[in-house]
Amino acid sequence: MDSVKSKWSSLVDISREEFESLPFVEASYLAEKVAESRDLIVAGAFEYTIMIKRRGQLKNEMEQYGLYAFNEETETYFHARRDLIDLPAGSEQTSTGKVEIPEIKKVANMAIFRQDDFVEMTNFEAGSLATRSTGYIRQRHDAMLNPFYFRSFGLAFYGDFSLKKADHDVIAGYANWPPFRVLSGRRDKSTYVSMGTKIEFDKENNFWPIRHLSIVSSRPKNGIEQLKTLSKCEISLTQFEGTSLPSTVTYEATDRPTISINLKWHSINGSPKLDLLQRELFIVNSVSFLDQLETQ
Repeated sequence: MDSVKSKWSSLVDISREEFESLPFVEASYLAEKVAESRDLIVAGAFEYTIMIKRRGQLKNEMEQYGLYAFNEETETYFHARRDLIDLPAGSEQTSTGKVEIPEIKKVANMAIFRQDDFVEMTNFEAGSLATRSTGYIRQRHDAMLNPFYFRSFGLAFYGDFSLKKADHDVIAGYANWPPFRVLSGRRDKSTYVSMGTKIEFDKENNFWPIRHLSIVSSRPKNGIEQLKTLSKCEISLTQFEGTSLPSTVTYEATDRPTISINLKWHSINGSPKLDLLQRELFIVNSVSFLDQLETQ
């Protein structure tokens, strides 16, 4: 029987008949539960690191260190970051032949501040800084203002994270999904399955999705089914001032580098660390954080 079960789904270890007899919940219900919990987070500040590494490589191909603060009610945001890029030399096969790609080593420092419709940006290069002010344009500035959209961790696919798809778009997108079957339902945690996707929610900790696996199968010409991981996400949570928040997040996908995120929370729904959202302190706070990275 086990061999029969394994042929129809790689996400569950029960037969199709057993699976189809499981109770289900509407995908919109799960999306609403997540949205309700995330809407309670209106302000905060955290430091973060992002490490990107391909399988088989000894070194990270990119490291990003940042400090982020936000207040949704006043529409004020601060983000300072340092990017370390270390791409080995390689080659890509194109329609016209092989193209050699040189080694890339780069360090970039930047900071951006937004208050309502005002935006100020700063780049730090070779010991000097250049600043400029402009009006806020969502399509142009949101990717710089947000290191990532933490509210949709666990629902966002690998591609959503890589492309910085806004959290409200990710969460709202689940409203169009078919119902999720309840694979296991407990008071503290429940696992749901739909459309090749399995998600485990921690219901006692602000309904965070702590595990997400999405797979797709294909049958090449040889007829042997192959599985491809579209997205795999695992999240560990921490308690900060009575709120459950992500602490570490890992994203994986077939033939894609692993993305590892660490967050260190400084504030939630209170005054951010170092008054980061004061416009007149933007440059001071940016320089202070980047200088701090030099000593670590």
